[in-house]
Amino acid sequence: MNSLIKYTLLAFYCIVSSSLIAQNQDVWVNQEVSSDAFKSDMSLLWKVLNENHSGLFNYSDSLEFVSYLEEYQQINDSLKMHEAFYELAGLVNLIKDGHTYIMPNDDQDEALLSSVGFLPFTFKIIKNVLLIDQNFGGARFEKGMEVIAIDGMKTEDLLGVLREYMTTDGCSPEPQNDMLEGQLWWYYGLQFGFKERHHVVYLDKYGRR
Repeated sequence: MNSLIKYTLLAFYCIVSSSLIAQNQDVWVNQEVSSDAFKSDMSLLWKVLNENHSGLFNYSDSLEFVSYLEEYQQINDSLKMHEAFYELAGLVNLIKDGHTYIMPNDDQDEALLSSVGFLPFTFKIIKNVLLIDQNFGGARFEKGMEVIAIDGMKTEDLLGVLREYMTTDGCSPEPQNDMLEGQLWWYYGLQFGFKERHHVVYLDKYGRR
């Protein structure tokens, strides 16, 4: 892990350190970050990236960063922890550098893994088609079944949201999809909440819902 990644992670630590009250999912789901704290951390993250990342503008025009930074300055209300994380991840994603990423700190990560339920699948993603690879739950889902919606969100829209967490080199969505295949359950929980039950719409081997 190089120094840039450490600083990128540190920018998020500044947010969670003041809000980490209990070691359980309530920290992530219910705790909020003030708009001032969020703006301060976003400014710090941008400062570190701007001063240290030699490839900052290899794939994105500087105006894209300016637009993103101007948009977050308009936020005046507090954000849920996952909302703040998503906005920070979006800035890092603009760089399109697979060696620069952001994640929850160790305390948050451990608390979420030990205290909550997850979407019980890994997937294969082929041209935005979501196929079940492994089923770790008790439901009757077979390998290769196509999932067309989860908890009311269509697969294509879902992948578009979750790709914001995936930092890869360049602009192609395919490497991001490849990274999501084994981690979709985790990033789905970060974005939409960790829970025991999910409503999954799928096609069986006969193409029926």
